[in-house]
Amino acid sequence: MRAILVMLAVTLTALVATALGAAQPVQPLRVSGSAPRTVAFGDSFALVARVHIDGDLVDPSDVQVEAQVTPFSALGAPELRRSGNEVVLKERVACLEAGCVPGKRSPRQLTLPSVRATAVAKDGTKLSVRSAPLEIGVATRLTAQEIRARSPLYARQTGLPAPAFRLAPGLLIVLLLVCAVALLAPAALLVRPVLR
Repeated sequence: MRAILVMLAVTLTALVATALGAAQPVQPLRVSGSAPRTVAFGDSFALVARVHIDGDLVDPSDVQVEAQVTPFSALGAPELRRSGNEVVLKERVACLEAGCVPGKRSPRQLTLPSVRATAVAKDGTKLSVRSAPLEIGVATRLTAQEIRARSPLYARQTGLPAPAFRLAPGLLIVLLLVCAVALLAPAALLVRPVLR
């Protein structure tokens, strides 16, 4: 009896799993974004968005990808690459603005807006899909001791540095006097016949 119940449970589970799998609609576009979990202030990193395309429903050459990088700063034009049924958008960004500077809590957690992919399906349907937002922590370059310090550990330069010479001034004067004597000797030899 137990064996029959186990077989019925397994069969029922398989039927439910098959029905759920068949009930899920086919997704013509799937978007995913990736970036490092934590970056240091001022460090550049790559924001990568991947769009997986069902080639039977959507022409990959019609897919457009948009990624906003605010509050980070873009360090150049985004690079878009199409390969088979995948479109990859890669962009170099960095935390350079006051809006992403870590405060007393480090790392400061920031949310990048979701990546958006748009296309027109082969049947004429307009498609628009978004990825999940990305969470990125921006860490400070200072230690906890440096943050708590009353006075900063760095010094601001307020005066000009002392002058530096390739040759010491005294040595330069001696060399110039030797050159002057060396030039006067031939001049005296040239002038001597005229003076006679």
